[in-house]
Amino acid sequence: MTTLGMDNPMNWHRKDGHLMGMDTSRDEHPRDGLYQGDGHPKGDGNPMEMDTPMDGHSQGDGHPKGDGNPMEIDTPRDGHPQDLHSGQATEVNWLREEVTRLREELQHQQDLCAQYQQEATTHLRDQQQQLATAEVARLQELQAGQAAEVTRMREEVTRLREELQHQQNLCAQYQQEATTHLKDQQQQLATAEVARLQAELQAGQAAEVTWLREEVARLREELQHQQGLCTQYQLEATTLRTSAELRDQQQQLATAEVARLQGRGAQRGGGHGGVVGMVW
Repeated sequence: MTTLGMDNPMNWHRKDGHLMGMDTSRDEHPRDGLYQGDGHPKGDGNPMEMDTPMDGHSQGDGHPKGDGNPMEIDTPRDGHPQDLHSGQATEVNWLREEVTRLREELQHQQDLCAQYQQEATTHLRDQQQQLATAEVARLQELQAGQAAEVTRMREEVTRLREELQHQQNLCAQYQQEATTHLKDQQQQLATAEVARLQAELQAGQAAEVTWLREEVARLREELQHQQGLCTQYQLEATTLRTSAELRDQQQQLATAEVARLQGRGAQRGGGHGGVVGMVW
């Protein structure tokens, strides 16, 4: 913005005969020798000062010879001072118009300055508002991204919990299957052992009478051993929920075998004049 460098347009300073803030090079009113050809006044720079021709009242340099009163009017050689007064009045009017114009220009420049300042302030506020809006949008976007990440992590935690529960269920299922399979194997082994013992007892029934006499003592020991085995098998059968049936089967077989052996022993003993007794 162009300024005149002064607060008051009437506060002008003179320098080398020039009026600062106005163009003095105009020669629109060169009447009566008020201005030189270069636009500088002939006097001390006062536009109200009037130079008079060299008629004995002024020097050749334009300064009056009298008391220095700028309002003193010297009569020119032609005897017509009204021409000089008219030129000065015209110059004064021009200066007043120039001052008015400069004041209007100054006011216009001040208005432009205020307008530009207002526009700059408004533009700055708009920029700040835009930056604040952009920052808020960025923060909102960041918050939305964080919320999405939190939601994803919660879903992942839920999925992992479900997977853990599924694995725990599988582990319990496999453990139950292993326990059931172990019980089945133990049941099969117990049944096979009972069958083997029954086969051995049946094989002993086919022995000869002589072998039976000698076998009675061995059978007692075997029977004692079998009773111990029966007790052991009874405990195993109780664990496998079949102890009662196994015990009954073993006792029935043993009783039948003993009765059979006692019956044969009585028959053999009667033929030889003696009775074979069995002690349990």
